[in-house]
Amino acid sequence: MNELSSITHPVLPLRDIVVFPHMIVRLFVGRERSVRALEEVMKEDKQILLASQIDAGEDEPSVETIYKTGVLANVLQILKLPDGAVKILVEGMQRVEIKEFVDNDDFFQANDEMFDIVFIDGLHTYDQVKKDILNSVDCLKENGIILVHDCMPDSLSKQAVPRYRMIWNGDVWKAITDLRQKEDLEIFTCEMDQGIGVIKKNKNSSILNLDKPINNLKFKDYYTNYKEYLRVISLEEFKKIF
Repeated sequence: MNELSSITHPVLPLRDIVVFPHMIVRLFVGRERSVRALEEVMKEDKQILLASQIDAGEDEPSVETIYKTGVLANVLQILKLPDGAVKILVEGMQRVEIKEFVDNDDFFQANDEMFDIVFIDGLHTYDQVKKDILNSVDCLKENGIILVHDCMPDSLSKQAVPRYRMIWNGDVWKAITDLRQKEDLEIFTCEMDQGIGVIKKNKNSSILNLDKPINNLKFKDYYTNYKEYLRVISLEEFKKIF
């Protein structure tokens, strides 16, 4: 499960706007290459890749002046105007990274990447880990998983923020606990190697209900309730599920 999925999409360069997943926006498209990209989308019933220009003032952007991070979007409405321009309503669906641009004289076209597995083992703080997880969700293939290291500290010193010792889990556990309240993420924690969080895009069959706000949770709360907070499973249970 370490293969990348590479898919080709028409690209619509954007000026003065960044579209994020779940945003619905109206755009006016007038440049000839961009109109042709939309025509391709409607002809093939494809999604379009929205990517912002580095210089919004550039009338004819090149592949070097388009950001390599964008969002795949569904075209909800399209209306051709008398002057040849097009008005569209789009909904951002998921963030993607542009792998490479494809040679095409008619319109911009690019390969984007989606991942089977994302492994997170970076800055072990609640805010950063939560941000890393949510960003990674947007880049997952349909059946992909996110693995998060260091979810189960066994002492207060190992989870202290800021870090002051060599072996450090930080408060990664708090990010896992917080996200277990979401309806669209299925989350377990495998009891191995300092705790491995396992996250899938799926309906949450076991939503966590906390009795206090996430920012009020302390290590003693975690230590008493970690099996419930993290939905802890054994390695053997992990193998059966995944």
